[in-house]
Amino acid sequence: MPVSHLIKRLERIETEYAQKDITYKKCRGEKRKIAFQELIKLEKIWRAVKRELHRRLKPLILERDGYRCRVCEATEDLELARLFEDSLALLNSPKEEQALFKYSGPYRTVWERYSPDNMFILCKKCHRRFDSFIGRAWRMGENAVTTVEEAVKVLGDEKVFRHPPILEKNAEKYRRHLQSRRILTFLKVLRKSITYRRHGDIRKFRFFIGLTRRELNHCSKELPCSIMSEMYNFLKNAEYMNVVELERVEKGVRAAIFTHLKGILPIDEFNEFLKRLAEQDMLIEKNVQTDSG
Repeated sequence: MPVSHLIKRLERIETEYAQKDITYKKCRGEKRKIAFQELIKLEKIWRAVKRELHRRLKPLILERDGYRCRVCEATEDLELARLFEDSLALLNSPKEEQALFKYSGPYRTVWERYSPDNMFILCKKCHRRFDSFIGRAWRMGENAVTTVEEAVKVLGDEKVFRHPPILEKNAEKYRRHLQSRRILTFLKVLRKSITYRRHGDIRKFRFFIGLTRRELNHCSKELPCSIMSEMYNFLKNAEYMNVVELERVEKGVRAAIFTHLKGILPIDEFNEFLKRLAEQDMLIEKNVQTDSG
């Protein structure tokens, strides 16, 4: 199949995914589970088409770039890099979220993302640097790099990777956003486990307790040691606790996290965190009631 046909297929898949994602968010109960399975199936196809596209395009870009890294001229461990990345999760995301996670203005079209003009060859080391936090920051905001030549120039400047490439205020805001998002995910799975326990679904309670352990490990850099140790002790004994004890521990953990976040987040970001948490809790209660019903 020609490259242009693969790109068109990828475009059709993204359009279909965006439509099904809207349907999924409106569904409840059994229909929601079916819609979710359809999204997973589409994402697998999307990833397979992307892999095939990379396989077809890499030899062409390698030949064009002289089988060398565009930055350091290395000839080993060469990889194909794209100036603009993609994510199915952002197809229907609000503009504010796209601005935080994407690299230059609106979400790029498939033809822009897979244009040979926006692809180039990097060695493994330079590619890792390109995908690092600072490298990604260069693909964000008003001063984002929009051409391969600009990206190569930035990657070749050692001074750039000693300091944040965008204003420190924006870099710190991005870090805080990632931090609060990880904590939100941790609190979400913890609340889900306790809510399922309250509704008598022991199987799902155990499943989400397992997820809580995983998310707690992901938050190890965001949370103080006191909260981490308390949570580890709680998770060891969670299956032997009743609902009242579980809710009491959750309340204490939330209070400790709120105190911690008040000290590191500006007041507007902390209020936004509380707002998102409240919306998250309401949605969890509604979904669990629907599943249990």
